[in-house]
Amino acid sequence: MRSKSDFWLVLHQLAGELQREADNNTDRVLQLAELHDALPEATKAVNGEDLELVSEVLYRLRTECRSNVVAG
Repeated sequence: MRSKSDFWLVLHQLAGELQREADNNTDRVLQLAELHDALPEATKAVNGEDLELVSEVLYRLRTECRSNVVAG
């Protein structure tokens, strides 16, 4: 099956970007939230929608991938 996007490559790139933000997840969240707070309201609204979509899909994908590994 062929993907319609470069999802896995982009996910790998996102993981690298997160690692560059800070040394641990707590500091990463604080750093990114602080940067987000400084953005214009319209940008924050779009980013919030993007975060909702990505968070939901990644959570469900993680669950699916874990269940396939266990069942496999």
